[in-house]
Amino acid sequence: MTKPRARVTPARVVIWMADITIIKAHQTKNRCYQQGLKVTHSGILVHSTGAVNRNLNRYVDAPEYLGKNKYENHWNTAKADKAMHAFIGYDKDEKIIVAETLPLTISCWGSGSGKNGSCNRTHIQFEICQGSDTDAAYYKAAIAVAEKYCAHLCKERGWTADDIISHKEAAEAGKASNHGDPDSWMKKFGDSMDKFRSRVNALLGVTVTVKEPEPVKPQETATQYTTYTVQKGDTLWRIAQKHLGKGTRYKEIMTASGLHNDKLKVGQKLKIPKA
Repeated sequence: MTKPRARVTPARVVIWMADITIIKAHQTKNRCYQQGLKVTHSGILVHSTGAVNRNLNRYVDAPEYLGKNKYENHWNTAKADKAMHAFIGYDKDEKIIVAETLPLTISCWGSGSGKNGSCNRTHIQFEICQGSDTDAAYYKAAIAVAEKYCAHLCKERGWTADDIISHKEAAEAGKASNHGDPDSWMKKFGDSMDKFRSRVNALLGVTVTVKEPEPVKPQETATQYTTYTVQKGDTLWRIAQKHLGKGTRYKEIMTASGLHNDKLKVGQKLKIPKA
């Protein structure tokens, strides 16, 4: 087995067995990520979203790979009370990929708890974005990616398919909230977790190859920003007040311009977000 090589980049793409793509899109504004509770996992817990939406950008904030969520109702926010290690679904090109949203070394907020505790501190957890109950083609493709992702995780950690459970099975064991996923979705297509585990076991004998292409860089369009040249006497507050209507919006200029402090130099170029 070829071991994946660590590479520090803002977002890392790993292509596994030439037909599964994993992006690292850590949701750094989510409080679970910020809490960063280190744990040792012992297995994998599989979820499905329940809602019919195959697009990853519904949950994951990574517009350069997934397209922009125009409603901004993804989980990369301090208000979110859930956080998964990963999601599986469509990217912006309608290719089914894996988006890892938390480091796999920390606890997630996924399963909830039951009378016997919680799987949040014991299992790596991911959601599969659901399609409709009649969309067999998407189901088959998404489940296949989930199986390969599970095999990938098992190979890295020395686990077997017996270490994989569903949210429903975790709930029945008293270690998760009372949900029926993904078993209820699987049943629509004559599938089950036992069959899922059997297919993962079959994959565990496959050799893994890893490629690491350059990360995709977000493309700035002419409509995103205007450019402003700093004049004598300017402050970020005054520039924000003049161009954005409120001085309190100066942080938007700092973010767009890549500034780490409020010090300005005459002649410096700033990016002003368009209102």
